[in-house]
Amino acid sequence: MKKHFGQAEGTPLTTNSWSSQLMKEEFIENIKNENYENLQNESIEIQEYFKAMAQPERVKEMSQFEYSFEEWKNHITKVKEKTTTSPSGRHYGHWKVLLTKVPKIFRNIYDIMNLSLRRSILLKRWKVTVTVLIPKDPGTPKIHRLRPLHIVEPEINAIAKALWARNLMKKAERTGNMSDDQYGGRKKRQAQSAVLNKILYYDINRMRAQEAQYDDIDMKSNYDRELARLVAAEARIKLGMHVKDAKFMVNFVESQEFHVKTAYGVSEEKYCYSPDSKLYGLGQGIAWSGPGLLLSSDTIAKCKMKSCLGMEYKSPTTSLRVKKNQDKFVDDTGCGCNQKTISKTIM
Repeated sequence: MKKHFGQAEGTPLTTNSWSSQLMKEEFIENIKNENYENLQNESIEIQEYFKAMAQPERVKEMSQFEYSFEEWKNHITKVKEKTTTSPSGRHYGHWKVLLTKVPKIFRNIYDIMNLSLRRSILLKRWKVTVTVLIPKDPGTPKIHRLRPLHIVEPEINAIAKALWARNLMKKAERTGNMSDDQYGGRKKRQAQSAVLNKILYYDINRMRAQEAQYDDIDMKSNYDRELARLVAAEARIKLGMHVKDAKFMVNFVESQEFHVKTAYGVSEEKYCYSPDSKLYGLGQGIAWSGPGLLLSSDTIAKCKMKSCLGMEYKSPTTSLRVKKNQDKFVDDTGCGCNQKTISKTIM
């Protein structure tokens, strides 16, 4: 498993110097102010990626997130008891009993959780992560067709869901930092819409006898290649996430102690992140992995819009024109072109 989560090593922005730079306040401020002098010696792809994070107006920094007691109560109340959680054995049924029968202890646990969040402290049991391997093709076990899902303590998932999946995604939608081409992980969006678009592209091109090219891309192990420090930097630059909230996510990802669960139980041995043996991915099963991927997807889409003409369709009277570059459902992407591109597409 350690090899699987280290497969992003060697790709851009994974060097020790970049790992350090992405967390520096000076670097974040330079990108926010569109000062790219420190990127002059980098590849054109890296330069364009950071330039695509630029905002029309400087984003107001969010105040540090404080998880309210009502949010914590609602999370425990609404979640189903059958939901798998807690490597330490704190089943959701236990939390529901505490809430209803021993509310004082439930409140004390909330106070400890909120204090830890404000002070960026990770409790020892929070660091323990159990990885479960789910076969993508049930009945035909193949080692390269297993989906690793992380089981973490409910407090971590509750914080990630409230901060990243709700607050941050709402601001991303409000500020235009969510590509219109993305149909996954968003309210009022459906996977069927991307499929319908593809059928319409084919039909229109065929009816007009128009040359076109369409490529389907399924990014391999994309959730397990995400760079926590890059996602944190994007959240700060594009959405003004508070520095302590960004660091809390990075600190957790880099402090996890991974165990693997099989039919024979949970492994006693563990593996961890280290500067000399980095692990990547925000972790499928943790609520910030999806929003993190959508943030990166938006930046990539903006890069592509600058470098590829994509597809253009117009009505017979040319009164209606529609331009499309790609359609995405999370990490599944369909790219199309029915014009000559003027420069290399950055993907």
